[in-house]
Amino acid sequence: MNNKTLWILILILGIIIFYGVYKITGGFSFKTISEQEIKKGIILEDMKTGWFISERALNKIKILPFVEFRVKNSLKEVISKGSINFLITFKIVGDKITFDSGWAIYPKKDIKIGNTGEKVKIWCIHGYVGKSAEAFERNKNVWKKLEATIFIKYKGSKFIKLKKVDIAQKIY
Repeated sequence: MNNKTLWILILILGIIIFYGVYKITGGFSFKTISEQEIKKGIILEDMKTGWFISERALNKIKILPFVEFRVKNSLKEVISKGSINFLITFKIVGDKITFDSGWAIYPKKDIKIGNTGEKVKIWCIHGYVGKSAEAFERNKNVWKKLEATIFIKYKGSKFIKLKKVDIAQKIY
């Protein structure tokens, strides 16, 4: 095999790899969107907060706080699969230090202009351990109240604060 044939094969392989990456990522975009456009165009709907039972073992359960919502696309473009990074910080109300955080890459499939995507549920790994859900419900007065701050990163933007919500003292 001579050098010319080798370079042609390398060029063809490069084109195949480039096309594969292009298809997997949904294309390449160098367009930036302002913070104001993101805040106005990506709307959080069907917001739900609370606690869920994550583990059951040895006569005990563990509950974790969560935030769940859907995204309505009011941008002037399709929100492509995996183009949003959500970060949620959980804090004890009144504390300055973050208690824990959780994140998600969203959406699982493209969201067309004017449409709403699937639900996303984000939680942290720290919570409460107790004997039963009923025991938690009876002792709500000793739960520390939590709040969550939702941040978004879209198309190369920095993380932008979207919303702060209180975590409901309810187990789902």
